Order: sequence, then C-alpha cells, then structure tokens
Amino acid sequence: MERSVSEDILVDFLNALDRIKHFPKRVHGKIDGLRYSELALIFAIGELREKNGKVIASDLASALLVSKAAVTPTIRLLSKKGLICRQTEDSDARKTVLVLTEKGEAALKNAHDYHYRLFSEFAGFIGVEKVVELTALLNLFYAFFFGRV
Repeated sequence: MERSVSEDILVDFLNALDRIKHFPKRVHGKIDGLRYSELALIFAIGELREKNGKVIASDLASALLVSKAAVTPTIRLLSKKGLICRQTEDSDARKTVLVLTEKGEAALKNAHDYHYRLFSEFAGFIGVEKVVELTALLNLFYAFFFGRV
C-alpha cells in the first residue's frame, strides 16, 4: 500500500536534497591541495580523453555545461600549477588541446583512489544491495525531473 505524500515527507525530502547539494565540495576536500573546481576539470579531462582520445578546451566546457570563458581561468590555474599543459591542435591552430602532465595524472589517480575508498566505505556502511537500490532510485529521480536517463 502506497502512502500519500505528506508535508513532513516533503520537508524531509527537500532537507535531504539540500544537504546533498554540499556533497561534492565536502567529499572532495582538498585532494592534492586542489579545490573542487580544479578537481572537476581534471576529472572531466580524464573522462573526455578516454572518450575522444584528446581534449579540446571547447569540448571540455560543453561537457561541464559551462561556457569556454568559465573554464579558462581554471585551465590557466591548472597550467600554472603544472597539472595540465596546453598545446595547439595540429589540424586547427584556433583549438587548444589539454593534456594532463605527470603531476596531473597523479592528482587524477589520487582523486579516483580517494573516491573509490570513500564509496567502498559507504557500501560497507549501508550494504551493496542498498547502494544498487539507491543508484536505481537516483536514476529514476533524474529521469523524472530531467526527462532522460
């Protein structure tokens, strides 16, 4: 028997969503001394590289759903910190290819390892079955509110 949604359930749900929105910044902390925005860019570079073989700055902005102007300061900062290098695309000098340096690769690996350890602890805390169930529910939530899975 399905319960109707009460005000209390709605308030609990909205409070849970509000707490979750702070999740990325709190969980990432300062991996290798990097801010959340820097790590997000490094992750996106790693994912795009896997998918496309190379990473063009404009593709990075599109993947992050922001403008190129929005990612440019972080690209400059990561370059200055020695985590990425920028190279001109062979076929189009107007395009910049972003490459993780050895230091950037290490930061990406450290972040992946950290997330895996944290996720494993979470799975141990609530159980793998509940993680699978939570994942399915989050996918349904996304499909309902954003119209795609």
